[in-house]
Amino acid sequence: MPATGDAAIYWDTSAVIATLFEEPCSARARSTLARDDPHFMSSLGWAEVLSVIERVSRASPHADVDRAREAVGEGPWLRLSLSPDWEVARSLSRKWALRGADLWHLACVLTLRRSLPVLLFAFDEALREAAAGEGILLPD
Repeated sequence: MPATGDAAIYWDTSAVIATLFEEPCSARARSTLARDDPHFMSSLGWAEVLSVIERVSRASPHADVDRAREAVGEGPWLRLSLSPDWEVARSLSRKWALRGADLWHLACVLTLRRSLPVLLFAFDEALREAAAGEGILLPD
């Protein structure tokens, strides 16, 4: 797939999960994963993905969780240990009605954009709307 124009792709948890388990948006997630761009996952995203994998393993013992564990561990995502700028998070919280983790991801991308071009990839509708409003949503 073509690159996003020299921008890295920051993966929200919803997008990573769509590559690991079959969902309506899995084809788009896998297509995005094939792009020749840097792919980022934050430490929060990593923890959220691991939590989902373990919940799936308990709820559906026959699910292919071993493959999911391997894919997320060996996938192309560069793991970032970063925190959003406090003022960026505060400003965004007043502008967008997001859950805490989604606000955190959005604020991380805007903080990260201070040093490199990056776009947010997510399937959560509220987060997508906020990212589009901030001009950082990965285009379809």
